[in-house]
Amino acid sequence: MKFSESNAYRVRAAHCSHQSDLNEDIRLKKYWDDLADDWLALADVVVEEDYYRKVIH
Repeated sequence: MKFSESNAYRVRAAHCSHQSDLNEDIRLKKYWDDLADDWLALADVVVEEDYYRKVIH
């Protein structure tokens, strides 16, 4: 499984979330939150693709 790839994406999401917490500017907070959401979505896709590949084979 691609857990290491998925975990790397989740670590990046955590970093972005932390950056959001550090910012007081509303636009910058939204930027970092949106980026964190994108990294989490990528992590979910990697796990989902790997799951379906294993089920089919």
